Amino acid sequence: MRNINKPIIFAKTGVQLSDLIGFPLSCWRQGQDSLRFPFVGAHKLIPTAALLLSFCMAIPAYASQPDPVMMSNMTALRERVAKATEANETVSADLSARALMWLDFAQEEFIEKDETGIAEDALQRALQIIDWLENKLPEGTPIPEVLRGTTRVREDLWDRIALAKQHSKPCAAGYLSKAEIHLLWAAHEQPELGWLHAAHNLQEAQGLLEQAECCVVKTPIVVDVPPVAEVPPVEVPPVAEVPPVEVPPVVEVPSVVVPPVVVPPAIPVTAMPAPELDKIPDAVHFAFDKYNISPESEKVLQIVAKTLHAYPWLKLELGGHTDRRGKQGYNMKLSQRRVTAVYTRLLELGLPADRFVTRAHGMSKLLMKTDDKLARSIDRRVELIVTNPNDPAAIIKVYSEEQKGDLQQ
Repeated sequence: MRNINKPIIFAKTGVQLSDLIGFPLSCWRQGQDSLRFPFVGAHKLIPTAALLLSFCMAIPAYASQPDPVMMSNMTALRERVAKATEANETVSADLSARALMWLDFAQEEFIEKDETGIAEDALQRALQIIDWLENKLPEGTPIPEVLRGTTRVREDLWDRIALAKQHSKPCAAGYLSKAEIHLLWAAHEQPELGWLHAAHNLQEAQGLLEQAECCVVKTPIVVDVPPVAEVPPVEVPPVAEVPPVEVPPVVEVPSVVVPPVVVPPAIPVTAMPAPELDKIPDAVHFAFDKYNISPESEKVLQIVAKTLHAYPWLKLELGGHTDRRGKQGYNMKLSQRRVTAVYTRLLELGLPADRFVTRAHGMSKLLMKTDDKLARSIDRRVELIVTNPNDPAAIIKVYSEEQKGDLQQ
């Protein structure tokens, strides 16, 4: 959470920047007929306030640029989770999901340059779980109920999680752990910009909880079946013996000489040349204000992973984008989450991290010039750009192919 509590005061007038910015905004909402200046000379400062307001709104776009070293370290930690999970067959999906979730938490807060220490806490918890995975140790500390400087939110969801833990199958453990961490994340985000800032975490927590509740163990229905009456044994008369049947001796058949088969000479077959062109989907798309992978997008990523496994020389650039609605700072974070979701899923499909470069663009690179529903659906995407389509070591050339089969509202 950034430090936004220190006021900015103009020396000559003693007026705080927040009051000065709030004044022209209130005039705009109420109309010019109700214009009342709160202090002498305020009308001269309105242009300055508007300029400062636009500058302040632009700050998050620059402050949210991810640190390349931090992103590289996070990628290395995710690779450690994948290797430890693959090497240890007895490890639970819950621990792997929890480690990746804490890494997502820490990464987002590091990008936002959090000053509360919450990012370090999340990273420490991820490292602890990674140590359990790599050393095949039993789980130590459970997920906490609150994090430093926060209070619990949405008690109704916490109650549903507790109930699901009592009656769910092992397949629900990963969903429940992710839901708990999203609730802790929302509790941290809410004091900064209110419920709007925490809404996506609450939505994710509720969606994960609903998936976990599908794994609830159903109580078997016991039906009283009356005992079956015993049936007295039935005496079977003995079977009469059948006299043996004499089989006449087999007459030997003289052997037949078969002439050798003449095999015609083989006809030479000209080898078919390898295809010179292959295609890979150019993007996956997202719903409004979402960064989870839809079932349709999952099919697209399966095709991408299959192509990348077939051509190990191929490398991709993953570019995250949003539509034109919302503020640039928030959209920059949302596009980063979308890139991270696609990147993480491709790693889970067995691809190494050095095959990808990730970038978040927010709403700075819109594809569509219009602002209708279809245009916004196309703009909400993560582009899959082939960075070396004409590699001289490649036998088959691979190019991007436009796909819109997973567009969402």
